Amino acid sequence: MAGHSKWAKIKRQKAVTDGRRSQVFTRYLREIQVAAKMGGGDLSANSRLKRTVDTAKSVGVSNDNIEKAIKRGTGDLEGVEYEEVTYEAYGPAGIGLIIKTLTDNKTRTVGEVRHALGRRGGTLASTNAVSYQFSEQAVCTIAKKFGSEEQILELALDAGANDLQDADDSWEVYADLTAFDAVMQALSKLGAEVSGEIRMIPTNLIMVTEEEAEKVMSLLDVLDGLEDVQNVFTNFDTE
Repeated sequence: MAGHSKWAKIKRQKAVTDGRRSQVFTRYLREIQVAAKMGGGDLSANSRLKRTVDTAKSVGVSNDNIEKAIKRGTGDLEGVEYEEVTYEAYGPAGIGLIIKTLTDNKTRTVGEVRHALGRRGGTLASTNAVSYQFSEQAVCTIAKKFGSEEQILELALDAGANDLQDADDSWEVYADLTAFDAVMQALSKLGAEVSGEIRMIPTNLIMVTEEEAEKVMSLLDVLDGLEDVQNVFTNFDTE
């Protein structure tokens, strides 16, 4: 599959390991709240909510906080109202960026995103200027201790997956969105805690120099530090 970048992998690992653990928790809780608002608080009837809850638990978010987030989403508890807003942008060397946010104030968020981009050689783009270079894919992650590459691949393909990637101590299984739940359920049968998310996978990568890549990573760090930013996807790689 096109679009698997070692830099993107570094970015995902950094999000949990660089001391921003509470920020990561907050992002999952916001997503849980929005998922519950959109589809209700019943996990068995709301696949987006169930996937997010499972993933939040796998990184250590407490059951109590998860339950409160669900109740805020369903209106059983008072809370801030969030909405999903996606921004498209260009970064150093002309790379594309998809910036996913959950915000209670779009004016504040777009200002912060624009300022962050301007600090590190980026600029906002018009709608669809960048997104056509990406494809939405379901990504399910399972620890390697639960199965060999051959075992996971066979199980995943039978459930409708289309690719398997090595992610250090885990396997990442890629699938079309229509097969998301089936793949999650199949992998869960191994007795593992499986995390799942939707990623924007670039259909073609833009190759940049090491110096340019460092500039891009600096921009990603700034964007990742913004409270309203949930995820940032890029289409670059380097030799």
